[in-house]
Amino acid sequence: MAAELIDSQTSATTAGPVVVALCGSRAAESVRQAEADLTLAGKIVLTPFMLPYLVPTPMGQTERDRVAALDRAKIATADEVVVVNPERYLTDSAIDEITFALRLRRPLSFTEPVIAMGLRSELFDAALSGSKTIEIRRLDPKRLTLRPGEVIRFHSGQRSLLARAKTLRRSPSATALISGLDPSTVVPGADRDEMVKILEEIYPGLFDAEVPVIAIEINVLGELPAESPFQPLPTGCSITWHPGPPPADIPVTGAAGWLVDPVDGRVLVQQRDSIDGGRRFTLPGGRGEPVDGDDPLATLVRESIEESQVEIDAASAVYLGCQIVTGHPDHPEPSAKACFVVPISLYEPIAPDVDDPAGRTYRRFMTSISDAARLLGRGCAGRHEASAALVAARALGICVDTPTSADFRDDGDTVPVMSRCLG
Repeated sequence: MAAELIDSQTSATTAGPVVVALCGSRAAESVRQAEADLTLAGKIVLTPFMLPYLVPTPMGQTERDRVAALDRAKIATADEVVVVNPERYLTDSAIDEITFALRLRRPLSFTEPVIAMGLRSELFDAALSGSKTIEIRRLDPKRLTLRPGEVIRFHSGQRSLLARAKTLRRSPSATALISGLDPSTVVPGADRDEMVKILEEIYPGLFDAEVPVIAIEINVLGELPAESPFQPLPTGCSITWHPGPPPADIPVTGAAGWLVDPVDGRVLVQQRDSIDGGRRFTLPGGRGEPVDGDDPLATLVRESIEESQVEIDAASAVYLGCQIVTGHPDHPEPSAKACFVVPISLYEPIAPDVDDPAGRTYRRFMTSISDAARLLGRGCAGRHEASAALVAARALGICVDTPTSADFRDDGDTVPVMSRCLG
């Protein structure tokens, strides 16, 4: 690789592993599997107490209260919380732990994806305040599987909350369903006509045909932190950081980039919303294609345009090292992504990714390198990589230590960034 190599080994030694607290199910096999996956991903794992049969005498209420307090202390100690929910099952104590984690604003994710639903902003705030307690939806296959006691994620723009389904009422039509409902529990402050009007806006034609619907009574657990990644790595997948040239026995199959604005010192992080409503943050990049000629930097240039609609100054790129990916379900054999720091030279307005079958558009969140590492959620490996990125960006003379405040930058800029910087 022609780009300069930065030695990140010493710059990254002060970053410690992320501490994760597990909660939720006490099913030993599921908890141990989650512990193994997270440990292999480079994280310190705090597990709940699961072995009451080892206690010489039966546990009384005093002992149970002590264990519950210790489990909450583990959550308070941790940097993030992972809920073990095999088959989406959660106990009442798990719900209490989730509520506690949300109150502490801990990033939170689940080992099994929970059902996600969009919610209008005014109804989102009403649900969060507790004045909205029933949500009416068309009964599609996803909601047919919903059971009382399950957790649902409601999202509105950049905000998300978690709620527990208390009761479910299915009906062959919306007209039959709403006849026995208090409208204010669905749309606070509304009468029946106003509720019908809002439901028709959400689902055009809902009252013109026999469309099966469901009323979901909810208890709100709390709002998710804005930075919550919510989509963990696939089970069994891990990413480790390898400074320097890639290992000779591991193929380099792609590239990833810390794309830095040379004017404001912020790095670009993609916000990707999945089809099922989940959200995660990632660096621009991807797998190599024949047109790239086995050149990871060429891959990054192409992917930056296709995914994030930015042009980058490849001549100034600094090679950092490799992300070693192991156990990914799409390519289980170990592979490497070459990582670079590259200045951004031009922004185009965001647009759908040309290679994404669903035609999704990825937003550009601009933030500091250290905050980007937290959003990416890769623990110790991510912190080491971010430390190397900081060193490289400083070497390029970019003001990464005093970046502009974080926000989205989805608009275009026809004036090249480097020209603005020089001017």
